[in-house]
Amino acid sequence: MKLQKVDYSKYDESDIIVNYIAERFLKGFYTFLLTIGLPGTGKSSVDMRLNELVMARINKIRARKGIAPSTEIYVVDSLIEFIEWLQKARPGDCVVIEELSVLFPSRRSMAGENVAIGRVLDTCRKKQVIIFSNAPILKSIDSHLRAMAHICVETLKIVKTQQVVVSKAHRLQTNPGSGKTYLHTFQRNGRDVKRIYTRMPDLERWATYEKQKDKFMDELYKELKSKAEKKREKLEKEIGVDGGSDPLTQRELEVYTLREIKSMTQQEVADTLQINVSNVCRAEARYNKKLKN
Repeated sequence: MKLQKVDYSKYDESDIIVNYIAERFLKGFYTFLLTIGLPGTGKSSVDMRLNELVMARINKIRARKGIAPSTEIYVVDSLIEFIEWLQKARPGDCVVIEELSVLFPSRRSMAGENVAIGRVLDTCRKKQVIIFSNAPILKSIDSHLRAMAHICVETLKIVKTQQVVVSKAHRLQTNPGSGKTYLHTFQRNGRDVKRIYTRMPDLERWATYEKQKDKFMDELYKELKSKAEKKREKLEKEIGVDGGSDPLTQRELEVYTLREIKSMTQQEVADTLQINVSNVCRAEARYNKKLKN
């Protein structure tokens, strides 16, 4: 039996997400949305398009109140840029945080920037802003940020023939006692909404967004390369490669690498180099003496 193709043009575009965010805004709440999904499933496109849809709805609310609309979509890729945006933001303004798991990963949960972004999010409710962010995997994001989020959109696939991204959407609810986050399916007219879709964002905005993403990756590469070079220079200085001390012999360098960098025991080093443990001890004593000088 051949599966019938879905014509997404017959359905409202992500109406449950837009309605939910608009309702929160009218109640005086801010919204933090996480978009997750495998590479190539349209995360960035979804964030941009949802941003457009929500901004259009918020602007209608503003118009009824005689408030000037917002027209620019902001994309940030650092904590500093996010804080700079937040300082100027008005209630209902939207922002996209690109690659959230790279900036604030779960493995650095106690790092300075991770603690800082958590504190910043605690104050976002005062300005009633709307934050869109993306990451490949939910658990790769800092746990405090996950607990602060209100919506999770999981991108599933791109339907190129219709130029849409198909996703699943859930409301998030975190138990403050256990810290566990629960996913609730959105409903429309009393029925679960199993799929949502988003069209391509404005082409001009998308082109600008892609350039910003490329810039972010270039800067991230430079930062990681600089850190790696500094680490290598420090190691070379420690082992005397820079000429600042008596350089290590080949054997001493081998023992140093296995003992200090790979954290092997003396017996493991002896087995790896096929020498006696006593030779390992002597080489270790020699390089320790050289590195102290």
